[in-house]
Amino acid sequence: MPSDKKSDDEEVVISSEKSVLRKKLDGKSTTSSGVKNMSSLWGEIKKETLKTVGEALGRDITSATHTMGKQSLQKFRTGFDTETTFYHLGTSMEVFAALIYFSPSLASMMTEKKLAADGEEEPDEATPGLLDLYLLQPVAQQLIDGMRRAFEAVMGPEDRPELVLRDQFLSLEDLKGIEEDNDLFQYTLNISEDGGGDHFIGLCFPYAALEKISLVSKNRMAASELDPNDPWVGHMRSAVLQAKLPLSIVLESCSMSVAECSRFKVNQVIQLPGVSLSDLVVKAETRAGKVNIARSQLGIFKQFKAVKLHDDLDRDFIMDLPNLITA
Repeated sequence: MPSDKKSDDEEVVISSEKSVLRKKLDGKSTTSSGVKNMSSLWGEIKKETLKTVGEALGRDITSATHTMGKQSLQKFRTGFDTETTFYHLGTSMEVFAALIYFSPSLASMMTEKKLAADGEEEPDEATPGLLDLYLLQPVAQQLIDGMRRAFEAVMGPEDRPELVLRDQFLSLEDLKGIEEDNDLFQYTLNISEDGGGDHFIGLCFPYAALEKISLVSKNRMAASELDPNDPWVGHMRSAVLQAKLPLSIVLESCSMSVAECSRFKVNQVIQLPGVSLSDLVVKAETRAGKVNIARSQLGIFKQFKAVKLHDDLDRDFIMDLPNLITA
């Protein structure tokens, strides 16, 4: 469909019929300006994503629109009224660090392109299945590599999150490793450049993690302007270091229905199949939410239960101390 020519920095708005899923994902949400205004990060992610999806479709994608916003995990789960392809990313410190998902129509288009290139017959199903999940895994891996480059361009090679593919599934019921009360940040890129269909790709991150990245970035810029000989700087550093942070070491978290919880009784056993006593995460309650400090192992010290740290403190936690202190 013809459209007015725009500069590279502007979004091209495309008129197309939106599905129920698309409308739910575009719902308004409240987001701090710090996360939304990381224009350099979102610009890099958009560039890398359009390049990868364009290669998968076999054509250049020159126009796209994006939406972004904060949303609760519960609302995010209810936004999907059909199965589609999900790719669950993590890091060495985080079980859940990001989620990549394709709209059913986009997944179908890329799968058809892949099968046609291999000389195989195209499937009849309109809803993505295990075949789509398998065939699109290389595309997801390319997107992960692109996201690494995007974070590196903004944060530098030492501080970028080392994203890795942990799991892939067709339903959000299989999403593990994130507490139900956490907020997410959605970045959705609509590439329906022909004006038809509902072709989009979504990226989802823990909101607290992105807020921390935003604060760390601001601190790096401000650090160069601080005078180490200024007594006020020393006073503030001392105040930060003496502030109290509540710590928690959680064995496991799980989801249960209200009906199941209402039937709890004395001596009831709740199974924790994912617990590893030799690899527990120490978390701190901060203004930006729960942040990981280090990994630890459960044991006994002087007749008391205790944990022993078995790796260095998270470097982002150290760098971001002034902004993480609970008010």
